[in-house]
Amino acid sequence: MKKSTLIVLFSYSEEDPVKAYKKAQAALGAYTLDSAHNPTKLDEAKALIDIASADSTMAGLFKTHKLKGDIYLEISDRYFTACLLEPNTEITNPQASLTAVKSYKKALDLAKKKYERKDAVPGLSASCKHAQAMSHIFYEKKEYALAYEAIILPLEMHNPILENGGEIVFSSFEEFSSSKYQAVLLAIEIGKIAEAKVLINELFDSEYRSPDLYITHFKLLNTENKAEEALKVLEEAKAKYPDSFKLFSVEMKYYFQKRGYDVMQTKIQDKINKDPDNYLVYSFAGTFYSDLYEEELKTKGMTDAANKYFSEAEKGLEKATELNPSAIDALYTFATLYHTKALKLIEVQGAINPEVESILRDTLTYLKKVEKINPNDLGTLIMLADIFTKLQDTEKAAEFNKRVALVQSGGTCDGSYFE
Repeated sequence: MKKSTLIVLFSYSEEDPVKAYKKAQAALGAYTLDSAHNPTKLDEAKALIDIASADSTMAGLFKTHKLKGDIYLEISDRYFTACLLEPNTEITNPQASLTAVKSYKKALDLAKKKYERKDAVPGLSASCKHAQAMSHIFYEKKEYALAYEAIILPLEMHNPILENGGEIVFSSFEEFSSSKYQAVLLAIEIGKIAEAKVLINELFDSEYRSPDLYITHFKLLNTENKAEEALKVLEEAKAKYPDSFKLFSVEMKYYFQKRGYDVMQTKIQDKINKDPDNYLVYSFAGTFYSDLYEEELKTKGMTDAANKYFSEAEKGLEKATELNPSAIDALYTFATLYHTKALKLIEVQGAINPEVESILRDTLTYLKKVEKINPNDLGTLIMLADIFTKLQDTEKAAEFNKRVALVQSGGTCDGSYFE
């Protein structure tokens, strides 16, 4: 809190609530008349209206909350206006727009005359728009509880604003519904599960649909151990969005966690048959079999099953990189597949023989492509350092160990080594 603000608070701490209201009104008037020459008047108005609104009698009056809304809206507006001139302007009162919305809402609740409602609605609409903007700022700062409040308040005020002839906050059904879905995600993030479920039901009742909404509902039901309901939601989503790869991925992750590998293999093959030119499907298949291969190696060693999984992973990843040579996930998985095999052979044989060396060089083929796309990926750099060490290429091993240390310390590599 700034020193000037502390002085203002101290100066008016003993103020009579009724007089505080009148002085707050006068201070706001002076500020709006000439803000350039009266910048401190807004802080005075805030300190005074806070005193007035804390009084039980004054808190029961429409005019108190209307004025409080006006003052806090002006504080919020001052920040956004300053941002137009200097984007990095410090937020001195980040919750001003939220306080403004709540104050106008209270004023609307207390309004007895039609003109009072008419007077409160423009400020309510404007402060809701400010709150929407602040929700993004709060989210970027990871202040998720405030981000949730900043998005839920405009949603709750949408109908009251429309009913009283105010300017709409959301320009379309799609924008309104999308904001409500963001509120769902934020509610889940801060543990407001009951609120999230209410919002999800409202979205479904309003006929809003999207793969993401279905996925969020599915995951929420899963966390509550409602597997039957969750799968029903997923089936409905797949019927509505049969081409959604995101839905396919979520379903596969579900079965992988349940170790339903046979089901997964069938569904993966069905997806390939339906979408044979989608590299993502093949990349997913390659990753799935690569995971099975690694698990088999850890638990049972180099069995026939492990060899089969390796072959299936290789086949899927080859097709993925054929369809999209820049598919970085598939390229990286290809590299880890070969690297894993090489490490297992070294463990079993106790040496780096020509077979292992050949596999390590195959690994390099894919890792070099990944490094060109993303020269700062730590996993790639660590693997490259390890492989060059094993191949006794001391110069490259030293270079990549240096790059590993750089990235681990928060730095970035100056371009790709292999470019």
